[in-house]
Amino acid sequence: MNKIVVSVLVALAFSFSVQAAGPRGVRKTVEASMQVKGQVVIAADGTLQSYTLEKPEALPEEVKSLLAKYLPACEFSVTTAGGKPGVVTSNMTVQMLARQNEAGGSTISINGTQFMDPKTPEYIRKVAMPPPHYPMTAAQAGLSGTVYLVLRLNPDGSVAEAHAEQVNMSVIASDGVLRQGRGMLSKAALVKAREWRFEVTPARLAEGGPIDVRVPVDFKLGPVPTDHVDGPIYGKWQVYVPGPYASIPWRPEVSDSRALGALAGGSLYPVDSKIKLKDPSGS
Repeated sequence: MNKIVVSVLVALAFSFSVQAAGPRGVRKTVEASMQVKGQVVIAADGTLQSYTLEKPEALPEEVKSLLAKYLPACEFSVTTAGGKPGVVTSNMTVQMLARQNEAGGSTISINGTQFMDPKTPEYIRKVAMPPPHYPMTAAQAGLSGTVYLVLRLNPDGSVAEAHAEQVNMSVIASDGVLRQGRGMLSKAALVKAREWRFEVTPARLAEGGPIDVRVPVDFKLGPVPTDHVDGPIYGKWQVYVPGPYASIPWRPEVSDSRALGALAGGSLYPVDSKIKLKDPSGS
């Protein structure tokens, strides 16, 4: 499936213009993202049977139009508990991405998707996840952003490995300052993550194999906006400066930066999803 994009010449201009202060080269890399939530019904043959969007009235028309073209063309690979095909209803989170274009407007596309069968057993539960300390130097410099962690867990729920896949900064600064900020935030997140504890359920242990989860960690100055569907940021573009992507050292074959923006801060996401797009290049 080819990635579907649409040019929006006016609608998103304000989102980028609010970042007027800062180095010109960095401003050109600024992106904006939006998480859209909903549900899909997947037929036994892996094709899309239907879909619904949560709070569609809060979403821009260009976003709904793009999803209306994209979702019906999706084909899914579904791993069921019994191994038998059947109709599956899945929760869906889609990351919409907006980038500035040469025409003076913005081009939006679908950059990442997450699907989760609500009937799937909860394999990993939080036990102790105290938030990391905000680095004082970063706070004083007004540096904020999101660190996307991937963790490998031991069977007892302790953290065996921790890795920062990407750090997206929500402020404009020079390349050097942003590089330092990413380093400070990722270090703080990794130090605390190694202390976290989880419960790995017997059902997950029975499946065997590595136990890997992704956890986005938000470092925000001031009140942290909610990402709940009824919250103030749903249907709004969030502006950030994307950081470089670093493949998972122990699992480079599953590394995919496109899915990261579809993850909500503080939540747990299995690296091996049981519901996937057959052709992830389309997302």
